[in-house]
Amino acid sequence: MYYLGIDAGISGGWAMIDINDKRLILGEMPIMETKEKKNKTIKRIDVKTLYHAIGNEGVYFPIIGATEKLHSIYGAGKESSFRMGMNYGIAQTILQLVCEKIGLVTPSKWQSHMWQKYHCLKDDTKECSKTVFLKSLSEKIKNELETIIIYRNVKRKGTICYLPMSVDCKNIKIDFESEQVININTNKKVFTIKDGITDAYCIAEYLKTTFENNNKT
Repeated sequence: MYYLGIDAGISGGWAMIDINDKRLILGEMPIMETKEKKNKTIKRIDVKTLYHAIGNEGVYFPIIGATEKLHSIYGAGKESSFRMGMNYGIAQTILQLVCEKIGLVTPSKWQSHMWQKYHCLKDDTKECSKTVFLKSLSEKIKNELETIIIYRNVKRKGTICYLPMSVDCKNIKIDFESEQVININTNKKVFTIKDGITDAYCIAEYLKTTFENNNKT
């Protein structure tokens, strides 16, 4: 079984908890660059690459997935609202294509659950999400997790490539002071922790916890 969380948006991300192989798969949102009027470069979500990355990782087992429920933001303009709707549509499409079951969860629901579970008292939701991610990851490394796979956007010769990196959990530790995942052998950070990835992870973990609790009753 896989639990998939998607934080929609070009600066978002996705996370998939694989309880069968004891893997955690994290990904930035894959992007592509297109030229539009006045030769302006526009960055967009690469939907095909996102579908293939998630589909390839989850090909052997059923996936339960969720994204945040779309909500209006006070003061958002027409262009911003259009982008939010488009990104939400992309996330919904991916979930429909790869998941056996899908759900929508409000930010307040997954945040209150995860903040309470890991005793996060910070006012900043981004900081809280990062803290919860590190605490939860530390627990998983000690108890069950063997491998982390991270998908990143890497620019090579002017082209954006979406490349996976595999990390053996025996070689890493969580440094709470610097708030980083550190390679034990080199003492350097393994990957950059981005807001989109931490939010997606929290959604996936919320999904996993609630699904398992519901099955116990």
